[in-house]
Amino acid sequence: MGVQLPIARSLTCINDHTSGDEVVHHLNSAFLVESVQVWLRYTSSVSSQLPIRPTSPSSPTSLFSDSSHNHNSIRTTSTTVIMKVLLCGATGFIGSEILEQLVVHNYIDRVYVLTRQPLAKKYFSGPKGHKVTEIIHANFEEYPDSLLHRLRDEGVEGCIWALGGKVESYKTLEEAQRVGIHYPMQAAEACASKLATALTPSAMPKKKFPFRFVFISAWGAEQDQFRTLWMWSDSRKLKGAAEKGLFDIAEASEEVMGHRCFEVLSLRPGGVLKKSEAIGTLLWEATVPSVTVDRLARCAVKTVMEGSGDAKKKILENKDCMGDDWAMVNTLTL
Repeated sequence: MGVQLPIARSLTCINDHTSGDEVVHHLNSAFLVESVQVWLRYTSSVSSQLPIRPTSPSSPTSLFSDSSHNHNSIRTTSTTVIMKVLLCGATGFIGSEILEQLVVHNYIDRVYVLTRQPLAKKYFSGPKGHKVTEIIHANFEEYPDSLLHRLRDEGVEGCIWALGGKVESYKTLEEAQRVGIHYPMQAAEACASKLATALTPSAMPKKKFPFRFVFISAWGAEQDQFRTLWMWSDSRKLKGAAEKGLFDIAEASEEVMGHRCFEVLSLRPGGVLKKSEAIGTLLWEATVPSVTVDRLARCAVKTVMEGSGDAKKKILENKDCMGDDWAMVNTLTL
């Protein structure tokens, strides 16, 4: 959807005697005003076209599905299958928003949260309070058989990994590497060997396949540890090393009926912003690699349920994390 912005008419007040600062002022003012107008027209038109969610359980409609996506031959385009998800890192800025969206999602049946600290009481109250199962887990380097058997028996079909932080937030680089690389790889190994092997394509579409491990990486992640980077080298290489290790685990995972039972998908957001639909936030997302936390969380939930929509696409860059709804708003032809 393209929207023509008649910015040119703002140039009528610019002549040979207009200073550079005045030119910038005119253009900025025109762009902001007309961007707001486009946004208002877009929201009003979309709201009138939104489909009504059916109340009958016999014909549910996915909250996130897009029938235009090309799916792997063993996947279905429908996300109406009730799903159980494992979440790690639910107490952080990104993880807490992911948890919020998992709880309210109609087709997420239960969320198993591995956490060192107890969750807020709000997650266990209200009409959706029954969906969250808190599992206090002190050591993310070890996953006892009792825990894995429980998750396997409960039918967990995917994991979102949002645990970790910036290298600067740790005392040493070694500690950051342990949390940022070793922790997710240990979790992926456990999920691939104990949980994913319980899934089978023959159970589709009633059950999910393959088991999806969604890793929250970062924009600019670099898998080549020998490459010279001028900016944020430690953080980018840390995320890149984790990605490479996770993809290797997926490649080595067991095959079930000719298909790998374990899949890793990496999300690479830029700067993660507080959720907001303010025009300033939209413009920031348009000019700087960044995404609001609610858009990122929505992408993580959609990805663990549906995959990337392309069997060969294992990395979703910042623009992919922003989602189709933002892309429609941002399609402005100057």
